[in-house]
Amino acid sequence: MENEKWKGLNKREVEPIEIEAMQIVEEFDPADPAQIAFTFLAALDDVARNCESLELIVTPESLGSWGDFIEASEYLASIPNWGLGSMPTPAEGDSSVQYAKILSGVDQTFQVLEEQAIFAAALITLVWRSDYGRWMVHALGEAVHPDAVPHGSS
Repeated sequence: MENEKWKGLNKREVEPIEIEAMQIVEEFDPADPAQIAFTFLAALDDVARNCESLELIVTPESLGSWGDFIEASEYLASIPNWGLGSMPTPAEGDSSVQYAKILSGVDQTFQVLEEQAIFAAALITLVWRSDYGRWMVHALGEAVHPDAVPHGSS
């Protein structure tokens, strides 16, 4: 049982446990880096249940550094009242890499209508992967320079 959409992602047979993970990943717009960032953070809330989904959201090159995603989950939990900025910022000189801000102390949703500095507690480094046809998470914490982010094959 192989979904056409996933042929570029996985060259092996799809295991039954992966079907639920793929359904979760299919729920977001792969062309919207903000949705990818939010889905990633939401999945960190229950890493045991969402591990397969998390593995599909992150770059394959970074997969080994994530381990079982528990450390990433604990890192996120250490940010008091975290909230996700709604507009990822493109990296200077490389719009295929974007940074989503994780803010601390967010007690309610708000929208910034004027340009102003907003300091992030952490960043999610995202990269557009044309070989997968979607944005993927590469790192959580500090910004990763675009030269150090794998862009895949075009």
